[in-house]
Amino acid sequence: MRRSLRLDRYLPLVGEEVLSQVYRAAETLVGLRVLHINTTARGGGVAELLQPLLPLMAELGIPHTWTILPLPGPAQHFTAQLALALQGMRSGTLAEEDQQWFLETLRGAPVMQQIHKHHADLYYIHDFQLAPLANCFPWMRPALWMSHLDTAAPSAQGRRTLLHFWVGIPSVGLPPHARSSVASRQHRLLSSRQPSIRSAPKTAVLPSVRGEESCCSAASIPTDRSSRKFRA
Repeated sequence: MRRSLRLDRYLPLVGEEVLSQVYRAAETLVGLRVLHINTTARGGGVAELLQPLLPLMAELGIPHTWTILPLPGPAQHFTAQLALALQGMRSGTLAEEDQQWFLETLRGAPVMQQIHKHHADLYYIHDFQLAPLANCFPWMRPALWMSHLDTAAPSAQGRRTLLHFWVGIPSVGLPPHARSSVASRQHRLLSSRQPSIRSAPKTAVLPSVRGEESCCSAASIPTDRSSRKFRA
């Protein structure tokens, strides 16, 4: 059985039985080529996730690569408005011409032509801004998408925009009222949500978001970060 030095560091915490389960699962994926794509190389949660993940996957024989698709300034104005709508913090409409311009910006990104030359078995799309990619580029299949935003209660406009991005591509993990409209289609994406902390310091108490505090409590994880003496 292939072992990982990085993963074995958790042996005193979880025990050999748990690690063996992880290793057996990893053996079934050896050789699978996974490509991650997001918008920033550093300074965000995605980068913090991927930086340790890639070397760990290399030790397990599951090659992961990582590509950055930076967005130009004008696109960031649209995505800032979309982020507020997806978190239920903005009502009103998102201009159709802005949406179309944003989609054309993604389609014309030079990095996407480079990605096309390096085929992967699975495309892992990070960031809510890149939700349209698997629709804009049908060769990016199968694809998983993680929003890294709290999308549990989007505004009506935010939900419509996201479903427009997903034409022909259903999702897993959407709220039930959104899931039903896309449940019968073919390619599967994955949505996730995180607590929405509005300009709060990293030591702030996490808000109660639809049972997340109870989940943390069940796992013996305190939601008061200051009690763990976390620092920025």
